Amino acid sequence: MNQTLKIFGLTQDEVNQKISAIKEKYDGTIKISVKEKYLDVAIDISSVNDNNISDAVREICEVLENNLYAESNQTLYEKLADCLLIRGKTICMLEQATGGVIAANLLAIDGMQEKVVKSLVLPSVSSWLSFADIPSNMLFESKGISSKLVFMLASALRRTTIADFYIVSISNSAAGIEVYKQTDSNDNFALVAIGDSTGVEIYKEQLSGSIRDQNNQVSKSICYKLINKLKK
Repeated sequence: MNQTLKIFGLTQDEVNQKISAIKEKYDGTIKISVKEKYLDVAIDISSVNDNNISDAVREICEVLENNLYAESNQTLYEKLADCLLIRGKTICMLEQATGGVIAANLLAIDGMQEKVVKSLVLPSVSSWLSFADIPSNMLFESKGISSKLVFMLASALRRTTIADFYIVSISNSAAGIEVYKQTDSNDNFALVAIGDSTGVEIYKEQLSGSIRDQNNQVSKSICYKLINKLKK
């Protein structure tokens, strides 16, 4: 008997710390292992000598309920696809800080071709300005990317596309941004806008690691936020 729980937003060490008492309680009868990649954690729970694992699963779910997104070995993209299909919702995206990772993963899942109504990958500052007809002096004034900029891009995306959710992600390492930053700051971050009929949520995501790591980090954080919105 075994089960996998999927957690987002905590490191492997943080998860182990939160469930340490549970692991100790069931030591010798139930094996609980924790693995992490990009704050996406899989907890594998398996029985020793056919012991029932349901109590341990329930206790772990209660402790980690705020970060639990699946009670099976689903990826964040698969869980998001399920939520979109169940709720009958559509999304459109302007991806730069994610490198197109969200669309690539969703479109590999059956049924998502009708739910992803638009996916744009705009890798450079000049492509953003052209898409939303934004004057370049705005970036000089803000010395790089800003909440105002990501909001304007989200507004332009919404004007040109009919969808239930519209998502924009940009980072301060985009091609051409160095002209506007006017500083040697090592602060590496992305700004994300997630909009729907109720308004727009904008948040900042600190980045680390390789470009691939950063793309995956931002992609997974967006998926997790969308899953929570679709659960409501």
